[in-house]
Amino acid sequence: MSTRKRLLGRRNRRIRRLTLILLILALIFAWFWYRNQRFVSTGDAYVRGNVIPVEALVSGTVVEVATEDTQFVHEGQILVRLQGHRAQIALEKAKADLAAAVRRVQAAFDETEVLRHRLDAQTAQVKRIQHDLQRFRWVVEEGGVSQKTLQNTEDRLRELRARVRETRADLRRTESQIQGTEVDNHPWVEQAKSALETAYLDFVRQIVVAPASGFVAKRKVQVGDRVTAGTPLLTLIPLDHLWVEAYLLETKLAPVRPGQRAEISVDMYGSRRTYHGVVEGILPATGSTFALIPPDTATGNFIRIRQRVGVRIGLFPEELRRHPLRPGLSTVTRITVGRRGLTWAGEKGSQTSNEVKTEASPPPRKKRRFEADVLRSLATTEASAYRSQAYANELQAVESLSERIIEANRRK
Repeated sequence: MSTRKRLLGRRNRRIRRLTLILLILALIFAWFWYRNQRFVSTGDAYVRGNVIPVEALVSGTVVEVATEDTQFVHEGQILVRLQGHRAQIALEKAKADLAAAVRRVQAAFDETEVLRHRLDAQTAQVKRIQHDLQRFRWVVEEGGVSQKTLQNTEDRLRELRARVRETRADLRRTESQIQGTEVDNHPWVEQAKSALETAYLDFVRQIVVAPASGFVAKRKVQVGDRVTAGTPLLTLIPLDHLWVEAYLLETKLAPVRPGQRAEISVDMYGSRRTYHGVVEGILPATGSTFALIPPDTATGNFIRIRQRVGVRIGLFPEELRRHPLRPGLSTVTRITVGRRGLTWAGEKGSQTSNEVKTEASPPPRKKRRFEADVLRSLATTEASAYRSQAYANELQAVESLSERIIEANRRK
């Protein structure tokens, strides 16, 4: 009897163990099923950011390099200096050309005034000769004047009329040069001003400044280098506006929508640090479309491979300030796809990554609209890396310089 009890107890223990194992397997299966239904994850995800190239705007020889790799520079800070002797000579020549243009235009105005007075004087002479000729004709038959005097007067009248026509033509020529203008806005002066502005820009751009705030990387320029316009000097990388590009298999892409939440683990910090973000948009094509030689599947000789599509995920600036990242870092990204998720606050107006709001799942009658949400994009260009004020005031100084040159050379 005791043997039978031992056998029954042993069988019960086996059943309980088997039941426990099956329960654990069921829980594991349920957990993976839940994750697959609610989350989409990938390890093919990387931190991205704006990589701003700094290039020479004019030609010259480098005489100073004012920054080094890893340094942080502010917008407008001096990075590189070029030798500016030739640019300074060209600037002085442009100043002289503007002064000469002002004097030439002033001379044209004065010449026009002279021709007008000359035309008035010649017109008066013509009228006097006409009056004399009329009186001579009245008395020539009576012998009051000789036939020779009458003939000379007629010739003199024809000569004066020809001179009047010549003066009138000269007056039209000079008036056409100054018509509807003043000395300040004459085309000759405007052309010289444009040349001065160009020379001034070439002169001030001998100093290369930072177009945006960021960290210096890949400095290539050295003292003594001969550079031309467009020569790469260094690169600036702002670290206050970063995002993640997660590449998902096309079989996992269908439930992904802009506005959904995402959690990012960066290899740099490991699993102890989790970043949060929001899906901003889905790239409009796979990577193979942008390849140097896109695949040609029309030939029929192809291998079916599941493609990956990039998903842009915006990161929150406050998390980046607390724990900085760098473009190119590897991440593991998980997107919550079980519900519609989050959208940027103020979506219809200004969009910012500091505030988010939850949207309820759409009712079934709006399913088509929900499916069309994949065409939205929440990406914005509000960060300072998308605009630069470093070159905004370059022409203010040359405008005042032009005004001083014009005032100094025009007739008082």
